[in-house]
Amino acid sequence: MLPLSLGRAQTGLVAGVVTQTGSGNAVTGTVTGDGNVFAAEQAGGLNAILFTILGDDNEVLFLQNGRSNSAGLHQQGSGNRAIFRQ
Repeated sequence: MLPLSLGRAQTGLVAGVVTQTGSGNAVTGTVTGDGNVFAAEQAGGLNAILFTILGDDNEVLFLQNGRSNSAGLHQQGSGNRAIFRQ
């Protein structure tokens, strides 16, 4: 898996891809450890993301399309990076 860069984050997902299409979908999860990369995309309405990152130098990218989407993130550690695009 390649790390997410800001340039790649602007163009799409590159690692750990989770894609949801439709309405009423949700992604919840926890990344534990160091140097992990996770990405998810949601399309449609009423989707939600709730995520926890525990460790150092982890990266997550969440893309949400449509309406009424929400996202929550808790990070504990150092050097973690998260990008949300709604």
